Amino acid sequence: MGCSGQYGAGAERDYVAFVGTPLLPEPSPAELNVSCTEMVDLLKCPCTLLDERPKAQFVLCVSPAAINVQMDELDDLDLDTLQQPVCAVCKRGNDSRTATRALLDKGLSLVQNVEGGMEAWRAKVDPQLPVF
Repeated sequence: MGCSGQYGAGAERDYVAFVGTPLLPEPSPAELNVSCTEMVDLLKCPCTLLDERPKAQFVLCVSPAAINVQMDELDDLDLDTLQQPVCAVCKRGNDSRTATRALLDKGLSLVQNVEGGMEAWRAKVDPQLPVF
């Protein structure tokens, strides 16, 4: 039998029968986000703050806990070097949301997006953070 029709309407049911476990639901956007105030607490524990901002913005205001990784560098990132949970941050939370999804797709299970990015961090946590 060829592959045609193999992934039709009953594909999910066939997957469950084959693997023996149900498909995991996609995380909702709310489950992928962590607020800036929650991030303050997370930084007290072992974790990785992955900063998606361009290098020029990263050097202007950087957290000592952060590593700067661009989206096009994610494929080459050694996931074993990241302390989980991983919290992705960018300027506004958009690029880091994409990075969060990419890291989940690569197999990391504890990855969250810092909601609102560095702009929210400045507004809610550290008003002295340089504007860029």
